[in-house]
Amino acid sequence: MIRTLVSRPVDSLISALSSEEGAVRQDARMALAALGQVAVQPLIRLLESDDSQVRWEAAKALGDIRGEEAVRALVKKLDDNNRDVRWVATAGLMSSGEQALEPLLHELIIKSGSVWVREAGIRVIDSLLDERNREQRRPVLVALKSRAPIFEVPIAAYEALLGLQRGRELTNRGRIGVR
Repeated sequence: MIRTLVSRPVDSLISALSSEEGAVRQDARMALAALGQVAVQPLIRLLESDDSQVRWEAAKALGDIRGEEAVRALVKKLDDNNRDVRWVATAGLMSSGEQALEPLLHELIIKSGSVWVREAGIRVIDSLLDERNREQRRPVLVALKSRAPIFEVPIAAYEALLGLQRGRELTNRGRIGVR
């Protein structure tokens, strides 16, 4: 069934995400996710739909596709006015792993005043914590849970971003020295 759906033009699959029938939407979403990057831009456009069900379907598909563009679009939906859309965007970021961190930190700097973005930030960052990165990420979690997160989160997120950049620079230097 999925093979048949994947062969359909992207536009018809995108249209099917507006169907009244849940099974039709699910099949179309799965086919779009199977198409991968080809479907990302049309799905991102759907995130602006007035219909929260369509936004949910698009966010779910983007979470399944992953990739830089999909992750950036999901981060922007963390403050959607529909809680189900926010939830599926958060779940998509959690499943995207490390590639979600940098865009999320940027969003936390810009939208530290959004309770919804902060709540999603707690879930995503907590899901990415391990022994290797605990020291760098723990301050962001502490700021997110503080009494004054609007002021503390941007600073902690900025410092975490700097730590990520330093880590990349060290990794790149190590690769250059290996030659």
